[in-house]
Amino acid sequence: MKNLNLNLNLLLLCFSILPLQLFSQGKFSKDEQEKLSRAEYLFEENNFISALPLYLDFEKKYKSEIFFKYKIGICYLNKPDEVEKAIPYLEQCHSLEPSLKDVSLYLGLAYLKDYKFDMALELFNQYVKQKPSADMIALVNRYISNAENGKTIVSNQVKSLVENIGDPINTEHSEYVPLISTDGSVLIFTYRGNRSKGGLQNKSFKSDPDGIYYEDIFISYRLGEEWLTPEGIGDNINSNQHDAAIALSADGQKMFIYKSSAKIKGDIYISYLKGDEWSVPEPMGENINSKSWEGSCSLSSDENILYFSSERPGGFGGRDIYRSHKMPNGEWGKAENLGPAINTKLNDDAPFIHPDGITLFFSSQGHTSIGGYDIFSSVLLNEKWSVPENLGYPINTTGDDIYYVITASGEKGFYSSSKANGKGLQDIYSVTPAFPGVKPVLALVLGAITADGEPVEAKIFVTDVEKGELISEFNSNAVSGKYILALTPGKNYKLAFEVEGYEQQIEYIDIKSLDTYVQVAKDLHFYKDESEKLSSAIQPEPIQNMIRQELEKVKQDNTKENYEAKVYNQILKEHGDEKVEDVNFYITLPPETSQKQLNNVNSIASVEKTVSPEGVQVLKAGPYKTFLEAEIARHQLKKADESFSKTIVTVNDKGNEKTVKEFYPEMYTKTYDKPLTADVDFQEQKTGGDNAVKVNNKTNELISDNANYKNLVVDLGNVSMEGLSFKLELGSFENPDDFTLQHLEKYGKIEKKLYDDGKTRYSMGPFTTLAEAEEFRQMIVKKEPQTSDAFVTVFYFGQRKKVEEFFNQPCDPVIAFEFLKEFIGKDLNDEKIYNEFIKKCGKYTCDGLVFRVQIGAYRHPKNFKYKNLDEFGSADITDYPDGITRFTMKEFNSISDAEIFRKKVIKKGTKDAFITAFHNGERKLLDEVILNNFFLRREL
Repeated sequence: MKNLNLNLNLLLLCFSILPLQLFSQGKFSKDEQEKLSRAEYLFEENNFISALPLYLDFEKKYKSEIFFKYKIGICYLNKPDEVEKAIPYLEQCHSLEPSLKDVSLYLGLAYLKDYKFDMALELFNQYVKQKPSADMIALVNRYISNAENGKTIVSNQVKSLVENIGDPINTEHSEYVPLISTDGSVLIFTYRGNRSKGGLQNKSFKSDPDGIYYEDIFISYRLGEEWLTPEGIGDNINSNQHDAAIALSADGQKMFIYKSSAKIKGDIYISYLKGDEWSVPEPMGENINSKSWEGSCSLSSDENILYFSSERPGGFGGRDIYRSHKMPNGEWGKAENLGPAINTKLNDDAPFIHPDGITLFFSSQGHTSIGGYDIFSSVLLNEKWSVPENLGYPINTTGDDIYYVITASGEKGFYSSSKANGKGLQDIYSVTPAFPGVKPVLALVLGAITADGEPVEAKIFVTDVEKGELISEFNSNAVSGKYILALTPGKNYKLAFEVEGYEQQIEYIDIKSLDTYVQVAKDLHFYKDESEKLSSAIQPEPIQNMIRQELEKVKQDNTKENYEAKVYNQILKEHGDEKVEDVNFYITLPPETSQKQLNNVNSIASVEKTVSPEGVQVLKAGPYKTFLEAEIARHQLKKADESFSKTIVTVNDKGNEKTVKEFYPEMYTKTYDKPLTADVDFQEQKTGGDNAVKVNNKTNELISDNANYKNLVVDLGNVSMEGLSFKLELGSFENPDDFTLQHLEKYGKIEKKLYDDGKTRYSMGPFTTLAEAEEFRQMIVKKEPQTSDAFVTVFYFGQRKKVEEFFNQPCDPVIAFEFLKEFIGKDLNDEKIYNEFIKKCGKYTCDGLVFRVQIGAYRHPKNFKYKNLDEFGSADITDYPDGITRFTMKEFNSISDAEIFRKKVIKKGTKDAFITAFHNGERKLLDEVILNNFFLRREL
């Protein structure tokens, strides 16, 4: 890191005599002398990671030599994932030689990085008294500011969840500069490690075992909530020199790349996505690239302003952030420094302009940084940047936190950090929410464009209606037809979609008064034959109407009742299985509960009778040690007796009675100035109201109207997993002309699909969970009584199933629950949970169930090689309806046997291998195997 290396030469001068003294004393053999020379060379080249194990070897043998302790301490200071290990070595140096030049500075820096701010300040102040040079005074004053800032910022943590995104993205090497597509489905990042093109190389890009890995660009696609194994982005971009991804356009069709070579300090290039391949990068013009270093950038959503960082002369410090406007001829204009509101005398880098066009995120070593680079935000108001705000701890740390990007909705952010306890030197982290306390204001319009049923590259012209000016021109992707438009508020827009040889399609969008984030999806279809157009799927509503409907949903979601119901479910998910000493959970029963009803309750839970201070009888079922246990019992009571539908869970906190809201106050961050009411009762929808699903008379398909379906909604309604989605089926017809519910488009897109049985089915969705789908069904039935025949269907990796068919419970549900309840909904990526699952369920199976080890999943399978696994034979290669090709090896009757083989595969280098199940040839995730209780049928 630049801030640590600033004073490295002074340190080397202080110790340059020590190795010579050691050599002259004859302590070292010839081999040791060569080893020390190599360690010193690596250290001088700032290759601390490679130098560290060599110094550690010497320190084991020569424990009294302070020289090695000092060098080890400096190496650990430059190893972000183990920086705390620098402290004992530097403490020994400071204790044995307190007058040693700079030792108090470096020990203070180690304390700073380990969040021991007061101890760091004490040492920094000691160092100042030694009257160092002016340069060192400036450096230590900066560290003092970091420590003072840290005391304030760390004590006021922000309410954002920061998580290492883990496998398969992060490795023991370095992953950084994440680029996220506007819709959050594609992640592009920079990588330095053993998969880098060219391997270890020296400064001349020649193979060298003492060299370093150079940067390459990798890409991963999101499938459900998981990221697929990253792939190199292609030979058009990656070389054996530095190739780093630094920015992605809002529509995902343009990528900006950093390249350097022996002749170029660092320039910005641009590459275009042509179908599914990125073009050879082209350098940006002379107003962007200079003779100095340019290394990061961000393009506004209208593609008219480029923000970038540069070390060119005339700035405020080391690196400054500039911007350039696109000129009428398409060239970039003269660069403008963003000024002292953003730029400091230190390094300011990594700009990201949100698609809203006014919110700038960037990283700085100045302002109120608590150490290294911290991430800041500033808003452009009346052409003036607001005072930058530190995003706070734990987003920012005492290490380098940089390259912050967020999705258009602001729900999730990504950045790279050198946090301790990461997987490698730099890892990519996610932040939820990305906009702490605030949501961006923006309309995101996305979809796909086809011509005569095939994806097509279309031109999209975005015009300001009132000014009559063309704002920008975009293209849909030539292979997928996908397009993304990020429209900022305050304008009336005209969108012109053009495909050569077809009639132009026009949309008008008025979002002048938009005050929240809204996202709509609309596919556009072009036909040369007008009769085909008329006979095609139902024409969707104008985008303007779709935006209005989404705004109405936002309004309903923001009601107090809906908000608190969502928070309740979030608490259940995040804290449901936590046990707290002297805390018990109860179910409060209605005071009018009869003795007969109490007898029913006693079959499920014990009942306590008390009297309130007001003299009213209080009935409580319990106690339960966790919130989840109490909530499960509450649902069981509701199933046993509908009169218990209004029961609530309460908390006894060390003798004090509290509501769930009072016990978890930190989860309820939103306040309301006045009471709000929802049009639809959220909690009733979640648990299934009085509306029953009936028989679809049009197709004579039996749809559940029995208690089993309701029980599934209650017990499994919030289950989500990879490849699983739900849709509301409105009807199926042998003659599509019989469908008469076209007006329901006002509630969302209606999908029309012809199935193998010759029937055309109309559905709405998809939804992530059964509860969401059932909630939507109840809403639409309530507002549109003619949809009472509508029912929910399941789609698993593109295959349609009935709800009961998918959620089939083959065993006694009580026994199944007792045996598997601790694993339902749990994260099997958690090693402790996974090992316990293997231990308890490893030898159980059922007829037709086998297990295989998946070694890869790719959209472009030709890129996947697995030579390291040749000794195990060839892989089974299968294409799935979701467009992903999956590679699996071997077949086992038990999961414990499959686990043994998985560990062998991991030892061979395929560290992201995992087990997947197949029942009668149909692929199933382990979550689904647990959910559907395939265990307990037969023990091997």
